[in-house]
Amino acid sequence: MLISYVFSRCPRGCAGNQAELGSLRDQFPSSDLQFLSFSLDAEHDTPETLAKFIANHGIDDTNWWFLTGDQEGIRKYMTNQVKFEPVREQKPEERLSETDLYIHDMRTALVDHKGHIRGYYELMSPQNGDVYREKLEKDIQQLLAEVKE
Repeated sequence: MLISYVFSRCPRGCAGNQAELGSLRDQFPSSDLQFLSFSLDAEHDTPETLAKFIANHGIDDTNWWFLTGDQEGIRKYMTNQVKFEPVREQKPEERLSETDLYIHDMRTALVDHKGHIRGYYELMSPQNGDVYREKLEKDIQQLLAEVKE
C-alpha cells in the first residue's frame, strides 16, 4: 500500500504528488496494491470536496482511497504510525495564497501486507524525484512478488 497526504486546496505540490501516484497506479494496476491518500485538512476536505478534487485532476481511483474524517485523529495516525512529519501552520507572511495554510510531509510511504513501512519516497523532490521514483518502482515490484509467494 502507498500512503500519502492530500490537501485539496494545496497551492504547492499536492496535485503533482497525486499525479505521480496516479501514474504509479496506472503502471501497477494490481488489486494487491492499494493507494491511501489522507486529507490533512479534514475540516475542509469533505467526501464531496475530495470527489471534486479527484474529478478535477482526472484521477482514476480504482484501488485508491481518499480518506477524510477526524482531523486530529488522522494527523496523529500519520505522525505516530506512518512516521510523517507533523503538520504545521504556514506563517501568514510566507503563504503563497490564502489557501496556503499548512506545511506538510510530501513523502509517500510504501507499507507491506504486514503493516511494515518499507520506505519513504519524495516523488516531488526537484533534485532527486526521478531517483525516488525508480527506487519506489523497484520496491513495489519486489513487494508484489512477495505477496504472490
